[in-house]
Amino acid sequence: MFFPSLLGNERLKRMFADMPPDKVGSAIIFAGADGTGKVTAATDLAAALLCTGADRPCGSCPSCRRMKAGTNSDFELFGEGLEKAPTIDQVREMRSRSFVRSGDAGFKVFVIANADRLNPQSQNALLKVLEEPLNTVFILTCANVMDLLQTVRSRCTVYNIEPLDQDTIVRELSRLEGYTRQQCTEAAAMAQGSLEKARDILANGQSAHEKAALQFCSALGNELAVFKAANAAGALSREDYMLFCIALCRHLSDKMKTDSNTAMLIELYDYIQNQMNTMTQNPSVSALSGALAAFCGDLYGGNICPKS
Repeated sequence: MFFPSLLGNERLKRMFADMPPDKVGSAIIFAGADGTGKVTAATDLAAALLCTGADRPCGSCPSCRRMKAGTNSDFELFGEGLEKAPTIDQVREMRSRSFVRSGDAGFKVFVIANADRLNPQSQNALLKVLEEPLNTVFILTCANVMDLLQTVRSRCTVYNIEPLDQDTIVRELSRLEGYTRQQCTEAAAMAQGSLEKARDILANGQSAHEKAALQFCSALGNELAVFKAANAAGALSREDYMLFCIALCRHLSDKMKTDSNTAMLIELYDYIQNQMNTMTQNPSVSALSGALAAFCGDLYGGNICPKS
């Protein structure tokens, strides 16, 4: 079973389906965009490794019951949810705790959230921990594995957490009360595979520039949809159009990690960067958005960023 709480990611689940717990390894990285389930995957795997039942995680053995209650002394999550990386003091504390004798399982599992946000000093402290596992399995989560030091990456097995498909997000959002199917569909379309982001969009709405950026990025692959998205961006104020460009570059960067058309996305990214530079020359927003639509049409010839 291994990942009962993780949505999607069937390939990852198949990889672990027949893997004996003692073959998982002592250092693992789950890499993927924010809100795609990295910590969920790490917690599920921890529960499976510590489980003493037959179908891991069985949910009923003493270890699983303690995991559900949040009282399993053989499991610890370092870092504050998805907001902050562990501090260097936490990394040092982690090393100290790894010396503490474990309980029923005979080993501990430490999950380190946002490991890629650690500064080099903290990563070097983490490296010392990874070099001295002391019957402890370390599971790191990160948005960009290349932001980890090569010495840290080399000691870990890396698994990618894939973005959720839109239908899965819509299905999960539909379980929430107070939202129409249309609202759920629109939020899912703008969330770029992140259930967490989709929930935030539903709960808090979206700023004009962020909504325009998500609309444009989601439209890639459809010439008419891109034209409409560019027109929508043309209705923004100058300040919001600059913020739109910044947000769009961020989303394009995320898209490069999962899309096979990286070269095309890089060209579009560079064009947006150039647009931000030309804004000091005071061109109109409508001219900028029109030029953006024309650039996409010329670059992709009506087949804009075809999806893999």
